Amino acid sequence: AEKIVLPQVRIAYDFYHWEANILECPFLDPVTQQEVDLYIQYLQSSNFEAEQGWFERWQDYEAIKEAYESENASRNFPDWYDFYNGRTGASVFMLLPDIRGQKEEFYMDLWRKDMHAEVEITKKHNEEIKKLTEATGIKLAEEHDTRPYLSQHKDGWLTWFVTTFEDKETQQRFENYGGERNYSEYDEFIDNNLDLLALSEEPVPMEAWFDWKEALHRTAEKFRVQKIIETLPVVFEQYKMNLELNISFSEKEKEANPMDEYFANAILRGREVNGEPRDFEF
Repeated sequence: AEKIVLPQVRIAYDFYHWEANILECPFLDPVTQQEVDLYIQYLQSSNFEAEQGWFERWQDYEAIKEAYESENASRNFPDWYDFYNGRTGASVFMLLPDIRGQKEEFYMDLWRKDMHAEVEITKKHNEEIKKLTEATGIKLAEEHDTRPYLSQHKDGWLTWFVTTFEDKETQQRFENYGGERNYSEYDEFIDNNLDLLALSEEPVPMEAWFDWKEALHRTAEKFRVQKIIETLPVVFEQYKMNLELNISFSEKEKEANPMDEYFANAILRGREVNGEPRDFEF
């Protein structure tokens, strides 16, 4: 909304980088005891969401804003955001206009049109080469890999591969480990839940539910939440110690995602196409 300027953020996509380096993010205030207490309240609420969807991200601004304003969005508004906003009044920020985003989209659109023009030129060039080769009788060599695609998820394939190509010792180890899983019947969530509950040093009472898989899942999630609540104060003390002693939270900052520069260069190209300087001063 152009209410503040962050030197570490050139374009909106840069927020994805800081999402991955959240503990090293220089423009965020340190976590407070009140925020830790608020998150524990969230953990104890009925709306606690252990994780987002497979393709959803915490900084997915456009989709999250759409989810806040509409019931027909492609994703849900994060339960943690809803919990936090409702207790701090921060939901007012969701009403601010996306001024910077519209500017970036303007340059991105110019870049797309420029890319499309280059593609058309390439197509025309390839068509001319094709006509030339047809006229001269010279054919372009094309190599195709005709080997079959091997899928480890196809039932029976792994067993066939081991018995066909591996030595006797490896075949015996394969058999000792239980052989091949039937992927059509395998449920990784059951294994994950059992592995988690196996970490408990004390018996964990099962949650009552008419479906045993769901009962197992609810029991594991309750156990997970309880352990997070027990661990948070310890983690917070370590966090404060790192801040006081100026100790980094990681050995090095995670490397930049290639997509960061991809979108940055796209916007710079859009600026160039529009006759403007290749910078982010807009």
